[in-house]
Amino acid sequence: PTADTLPSFAAALEQGQQCWGTQISSLSTAMNVITVEGSLPDQSLFVDGFMMKKNLAHKKMKRCIVSPRILLIACPIEYYKDNYQYASLGTLLTQEQDHIQILVKKLLSLSPSVILVGSNASKHAIDLLLQHDVSVVVNCSLTMLKQVSSMTGATIIKHLDDIALLNPDDVVGSCGLFTVRDFRTVLRGEKQARYVDVHARRASHSIVTYVCFECCTRSRGCSVCLRGGDEALLEMARKILLYLAQMRLSLEREEVKEEEKECIVQNT
Repeated sequence: PTADTLPSFAAALEQGQQCWGTQISSLSTAMNVITVEGSLPDQSLFVDGFMMKKNLAHKKMKRCIVSPRILLIACPIEYYKDNYQYASLGTLLTQEQDHIQILVKKLLSLSPSVILVGSNASKHAIDLLLQHDVSVVVNCSLTMLKQVSSMTGATIIKHLDDIALLNPDDVVGSCGLFTVRDFRTVLRGEKQARYVDVHARRASHSIVTYVCFECCTRSRGCSVCLRGGDEALLEMARKILLYLAQMRLSLEREEVKEEEKECIVQNT
C-alpha cells in the first residue's frame, strides 16, 4: 500500500463508524487489522465485522451462509472414557457414538448453521453436523470466541449440559453474511530458500484461509485485510492505518464534546 491507497481504508472506516456512532471506546477492540503478503493493494478488504485465521473442519461444509445462526461452544465435543473402565473395543465404540449423537442432538435443538468450538471435536460429531448442513470451526481461542460474541451477540456456552437450560434466542447469534475466504500468498521463508531453487521459489505460493463474519448488525468494530507487498511494508502500512484511525477517532470525540458545550451554552 502507498500513501494514495491508505486514505481509502480510512474512508471505509469512516463509513463504518457512521453506523456505529461514538460507542467505540478502544481502537484495539474496535479495529482488527491483518496483513497477507502478495497480490495488489487494491485487493485489500474491509469487513464490517470480524475476520480470523481459521478454516472449516470439513472441506464439504458450506463456505457462504446468508444470515447464519451462530453458536459458540467453549468446551470440546468429544467422548471421555473413564481411565478405570475396561471393555471391549466394540463396546467402547458404541458408547462413544451414542454419546456423540446425544451431544449433537442437543446442539441441533438450537438450529445453528455455524458452530465455533473452543477445543476439538470428534470426527463422528463433525460428520453428523455435516449431514445437517452445519459449518464447524474447531480449536478457536477464547479471544476469538469473545470477539465473535461481541460482534454477533452470541453467548459462549461453557458446558453442553447447560443447553437445555438456555433460551435459544439468547444463546444463538447472527450476522448478515458468513464467508470463508482464501488468500494466495507467496512463500518466502528462510528454510524454503535453502532447499528450493530460485525459479521454483518464484512460482511457489500458499493459501491462507480466513473465516469472516460480515454485516454484523450489532457490530462495534471492523476488520481490515491489507494486501500488496512484503511483510515489512505491510506492517508499516498497518501502523499508519491504525494511527490514522486513532487520529480520526480522537477528532470525532472532540467534535462531540464541542457540540455538547454549545448545547449547554445555548440552554443557559
